[in-house]
Amino acid sequence: MLNEVCNIQVTFGTMNFCPSEFSMSYMDYLSNNTNNYLSLLKTTIKLYMGINEKLTEEINIITRELEESKKNVVKDFNFSDEEIYALEKKVSVYESELEKFEKKHPWLRNPQLDLIHISKECQILADQQEEKEALEKELVTYQGLKPDIQEASRQLFATKKLYEELKSKLRSGV
Repeated sequence: MLNEVCNIQVTFGTMNFCPSEFSMSYMDYLSNNTNNYLSLLKTTIKLYMGINEKLTEEINIITRELEESKKNVVKDFNFSDEEIYALEKKVSVYESELEKFEKKHPWLRNPQLDLIHISKECQILADQQEEKEALEKELVTYQGLKPDIQEASRQLFATKKLYEELKSKLRSGV
């Protein structure tokens, strides 16, 4: 075994190598790695501390805004029990009047008279009106022109000829 170690030392040129040098070299290696890890750790800690500070600032800002908006909401909707009771009573009266009116006029429950349906129909009508106006603008250029009798008779003759051809094909196929 000792001979093998000597042969390896001769082969790799490490004749002056001793165990203390090996341990010192290993300690130096560990020290460099530790320094690298420490510097990486310090950089990461600084990064996370910066992120934490920014998040803390944003959380504080949002918390302040939330508190202000809560105060505004409470101030705007701060009703006493008597006011709430009066509003509930008013709502129930309106509901009963609406029920009576719907019983008297059952056509009000027709889904086609729903506001959403009516708004869709109005939008369709508006789109069709725009399309009509665009077509009228396009046809204004042809308004007042006299019809070309020769061209019309030629087109009529071609259409009749095509009709006769199709008619004969259908009869021959039967």
